[in-house]
Amino acid sequence: MRGKIIFQTIAASLFLFLAVGPHGTAAQTIGPDFQRLGSRFEPAFTVISDRSGYIWTGTTHGLTRYDSHGAISYLHDENDTSSLCHNTVNALLCLAKTDGMLVGTNRGLCLYDPAVDRFHRIEACGTRHIRTLLEHNDSLWVGSSSGLMLLTGYEKGFAHAKAEEVIRERHIMCCREVDGDIYFGTYNKIYQWQRERGIREIPVPLLNRWYSNLVYDIIPSAKIPGTLLLGTEYGLVRFDPATGRTGMELHDIPVRCFMRSKNGDLWTGTDKGIYLFGSDGREQHIIHESGNAASISDNVVSRIHEDPRGNIWVATDHGICMTMQSSFYTFVHLKSITGSDEGLAIRTMCKDREGALWLGGKNGLIRVGADATTWFKSDGGSPDRRVSHNKIRSLHADEIGVWIASDGGLDLYEYASRRFRRFTITEPTRRYNSSWMYGISEDNRGRLWISTYEGGVFVVDKRRLLENTAPSYTADLHFSTANPGFPSNITSKIAVNGTLCFVTTDEGTVTIDTETGEIRPVRLPCGVRAQALDSYGDRVFLGTNTGLYIWHEDSIREIPGPRLPVWVVAADKERVWAVSDAIMSAYDIRSGGGNRTPSDRQQPAVELSDRR
Repeated sequence: MRGKIIFQTIAASLFLFLAVGPHGTAAQTIGPDFQRLGSRFEPAFTVISDRSGYIWTGTTHGLTRYDSHGAISYLHDENDTSSLCHNTVNALLCLAKTDGMLVGTNRGLCLYDPAVDRFHRIEACGTRHIRTLLEHNDSLWVGSSSGLMLLTGYEKGFAHAKAEEVIRERHIMCCREVDGDIYFGTYNKIYQWQRERGIREIPVPLLNRWYSNLVYDIIPSAKIPGTLLLGTEYGLVRFDPATGRTGMELHDIPVRCFMRSKNGDLWTGTDKGIYLFGSDGREQHIIHESGNAASISDNVVSRIHEDPRGNIWVATDHGICMTMQSSFYTFVHLKSITGSDEGLAIRTMCKDREGALWLGGKNGLIRVGADATTWFKSDGGSPDRRVSHNKIRSLHADEIGVWIASDGGLDLYEYASRRFRRFTITEPTRRYNSSWMYGISEDNRGRLWISTYEGGVFVVDKRRLLENTAPSYTADLHFSTANPGFPSNITSKIAVNGTLCFVTTDEGTVTIDTETGEIRPVRLPCGVRAQALDSYGDRVFLGTNTGLYIWHEDSIREIPGPRLPVWVVAADKERVWAVSDAIMSAYDIRSGGGNRTPSDRQQPAVELSDRR
């Protein structure tokens, strides 16, 4: 069985990180911004990440796997025994010693095998309504609406697993390990399993006030050692198993799940949004806001998960959403910068000599200064205040002004006059088109390197260009398929680092030696293609179809971050900014977090997708 594949666009509002301003202070965020994933918004009950970095979520309409391109959905098929055993998925568990994943559904338990993309039914669990799963010391606890089972011996294969009925005819909602003991939540009480004593029932006095108060989740308290926090249908309960003392922390709010993040914050999912209790004592209530695409998908939160990169995923009654909570990243609304709901679709950015931030995209050019925000377009304002084209491809700031490469050619915004100048550049044969300019960079000899669509790379002496009074300027150098080793005239991004000029093309990425003109291919991991570039110091940062990479001394490694296509990269001595279609993330170079090495399979980059 192949999972029914539904490629869904991971669409969300664009959030922009405002770079350090002229006075050296970074913009602060009031709360986390969320990105909603997928086009189906049925209730989601659980979410986890696997060893390969995929995000899995269980819903009322099957099992969904998210990656950087979209989503793949797996559904139950009555005629296929290797399909998902039921479409309502309540619990997921990645096994400790294999790549397999257990899937608990409304009609039994199955094992997903990624090697063959198949599901195997686990007959020992029958057709029970599975609610929770926990692996502990080579034992698997399976909680269902009809009791608790303990599976052992499954390391040889689940066909050989032995099942023991531990608790009968009880609705087991959660299994949690606390200090070596296992706790199970049910109606009006909890159970505890200890290796020496086995299972024992623990009444929770406060819960007896209600006829049926289901314990949804259990977590140890960080504030009072030895006590537990119980998420129940009627609120958040603090409980000391040793003394039986109880206290209500949140009243009359169903508390469905807990998640303690790596930094010690407690994320609490309820029927009224998320209550975030910070390790520093701060508290925050996060709710769904109608009309705000950056809020959580729904106020009914069933599960919260932190992936290995520090991102927070939230399963709600209206689908799944995520927020970047890693300390590497910060976000603010684009509208708060531009003052407009009009889209920009950022594709390039830079910071100028005066400390202003420049943003270019599909709808013109924006200058964000300390005093004002100005939007420049090709179809508005006086002639000397217009850009040549609204589709801005690349920006480069120097001591004179900001150079703009666009679908209309080359412009220069001069600091002194606050006006634009336009330049027409040709090459000696005039055979190649240079009007569609996609990238611009500068070498240490004061030459501009310009990548074009269908025209290859033009090299221009900046001083002579500025002094030129003729209608056009003939490029000092030109690289195209006429040069041995140059893969394509359809070039995209460009960045100069030392004596090497990096160029992305639709047939791969190359370097050009700025002194000798030697052309060499850049080897990227298999399946990774570069589509954005920037250089700072002795490093080059590459935005790819799967995330952000760094080149240094002829080696390439991945920078931890979201596995999303990166269309824009901008770097300085402290940070690297990466823009995808959904978000803009800022990676703090000083944190030293970019040491994870990608696959050792080094092969040429494959075809770029940024075609006209």
